[in-house]
Order: sequence, then structure tokens, then C-alpha cells
Amino acid sequence: MKSIERVSNLREPQDGRQPFGLLEFANKLMQEMKGFSTSVCNHSNRLWVYRKGDNYAVGMIGYGDFQSTGDGEDRYAVWSPNIKNMKYNGGEQQSMCLALKRGKAIKNALQYLRPLSIKQTVKLSLRDCGNAAGEVVSKARDSVGEIRREMTNNLFDTSTYSAPKPNALQRELKHMVESGYEFLDKDLGDKIAKIVGGVKELAMARDANKNTFTFVEASVSPTGRQVFRVLNDVDANSAFSFDPQPDEMSVYDQHNLPDELAGKMSVLSMLEAGGYVEGVGYKVSDTIFYLRG
Repeated sequence: MKSIERVSNLREPQDGRQPFGLLEFANKLMQEMKGFSTSVCNHSNRLWVYRKGDNYAVGMIGYGDFQSTGDGEDRYAVWSPNIKNMKYNGGEQQSMCLALKRGKAIKNALQYLRPLSIKQTVKLSLRDCGNAAGEVVSKARDSVGEIRREMTNNLFDTSTYSAPKPNALQRELKHMVESGYEFLDKDLGDKIAKIVGGVKELAMARDANKNTFTFVEASVSPTGRQVFRVLNDVDANSAFSFDPQPDEMSVYDQHNLPDELAGKMSVLSMLEAGGYVEGVGYKVSDTIFYLRG
């Protein structure tokens, strides 16, 4: 049996809850097992058997259909850690023996229901002891882990498009590199210097490649005049929520189009559709552009 109740947790049976066959079985058994008592368990057709002064019950008795096939015929059952029923592969049935006759069931109970050995007691209680000791270690580990997470949160983080909140440890390492600190492990020092430099380059790349663009669409009016519709401050991350108002759009022709926009469109015009130039913009097609600025 994987679990046996502690005697301190047991209570006397309540009349009417258990089947008559079980109560009769218990009554006859207690006449044979002097000094032992029975107690209710989670199943109404079973009772714990215990002896006052012991730490654990010695096992259980029951009356009902306990066959794995559930053939519907009630039998007397005894559960004990001293039973090894190899008819079953595992579970509580491996610690169970059944009998059709009450007399045979009482013999089974007298044979197997006895106070636990020290080995059995240790096997039942050792896990709780280990869990208690493990909980202390776990709390200490969690405490260290929390400090580690605080120290390393966003450390050299490159996962976000925008710059993360500066990390204190990262600032200290950057200061050590820039002040010429000589690391005991030269290889580690080189790697830290590289990543500090890489983070600096990443910050510059973020600044130069923010998701805000100026949208420009070139077209030709019915009169043959070239027209440029322009929308400023377009966020590339707002594709699903994008909803500009009419007064936010500007319209130019080839004579009053700002030189900065014209110059960047000229650069992008030399690219294939889908081309991107850092600091300049993105070409959707020959007539649609997203410009930096």
C-alpha cells in the first residue's frame, strides 16, 4: 500500500454509513484481534484497522465488489502492506486479498494485519521528511533566484524592438570595459567587451530604425499633374488599428514636394520593390514609399 493513514487522524465508525456485511466482518474480527479497533475511511465500504499507541493503521478491511472486472459479487477484502498479490500489476489491488467466505477473510486479516515494521514506517514517512527538508532548500533557491533575476533582468536584452530599461549589472560591466578593467579571464573579458559594443550598436540601430515612417504615394491626376499624398508619423506596428483622419494627410505636386522627401524617394527608386535602406526608408512599389524622417 502506498498510503496508510496515521492513527492520530482516525475516528470511530458512524452507524448506518457502512454496509451490514462490513460491520459484521469488523465485529467478528475485533473479537479475534484484541486491542485493535476500526475507523472510517474515504470509502463507505471500507474501514481502517488500527491499534491505539501505534503511529499508523495496520491496514484496511472492506466488503463489496473490489474485482478489477467488477463482476458485481460482493467479497470480503483485506488490504495490507504485507500482501503482495501478483495477480495485479500495481495499485492498491496488489496489496489486497479477497475472500467469498467471512471465515477465510478473518484468517487473511489475522495473517496480514499486524503493526508496521520499521522499514514500512520509514517508507511511509520518509517522503514527508524529504519534502520538508526540500522545502527549506527550495525557499533558499527561490530567494537566490529572485536576486539573480533582479540582477539579470534585461541584461544585454535584444528581444525587444525598443530599448529595454537599463540593467544595473550591465551598466557596471560597461563601466569596467570602458575604464580599461583587466579581467582575470581574458576570454571572458573579450566576450563582455564584444557584447557591450554590440549593445551600443544595437541602440544606434534602434534609433535609426524606429517604426515611425512618413508615407508617400505618388500618382497622376486626370489632368496629367503628378500628385503626392503624404501622411506623417505612421507607426508600422499599428497596421491593424491604423485609422488616419482626413486632416492628417498632406497633398503635394512635383513643384512643392519637400526636398527631403524627394531625395529619399530618389534613392529608393533605384531599388527593387521590397528594398529597404537604413535611415532612408522602404519601397513598396514604384509609387508607394515609407520614408524615414
